[in-house]
Amino acid sequence: MPEGFVQRHGSISELRKKVDSLLSGVEGKKILFAGCGDGMECESAIRKGAKVIGIDISDKLIGLANKELGDRADFRVMAQGKLRFKGSSFDNIVSILSVMYEKDLTKILREFGRVLKRNGFIVLVAPHPIQKMVKYSKGNYFVRGKKFEAFRGGRRFNYYRLLEDYFDSIIGARLKVEKVL
Repeated sequence: MPEGFVQRHGSISELRKKVDSLLSGVEGKKILFAGCGDGMECESAIRKGAKVIGIDISDKLIGLANKELGDRADFRVMAQGKLRFKGSSFDNIVSILSVMYEKDLTKILREFGRVLKRNGFIVLVAPHPIQKMVKYSKGNYFVRGKKFEAFRGGRRFNYYRLLEDYFDSIIGARLKVEKVL
């Protein structure tokens, strides 16, 4: 989770509960967790009987996911923008705070749309742009771009986007929004 996210938005378990509430009736469904990290976001869907495939670009995090949950799910090192799956492979896709690390959001969402079955849905969790505006641009909402930040003793980046950038990418990927939480 982004540094400070828990303090502003409640516990990580609260975020997972919100995502979990959108994943009812998933028994036997094939779900892709994109940017799954150590796999902990996958646990509830696994318990509910979903067929889970988790991907992340970090071989270290996929190693942790395989160690903890690999006997109950399939975890692979893979980039979100280059999914090595046939079209219409997944009933649902879940992406929790991972698209903010991707430069071309429309490309990522098109890939999600390509591998999503007809009538499937995507759960996309992204930080609200106001949060990043305060952090990166001294109150100027309209400053976009790649931003670096200190995180857990290291340094990481993400792409700061305006709210309309998310909607433009969703429209550009020919997806539709059904619910905003």
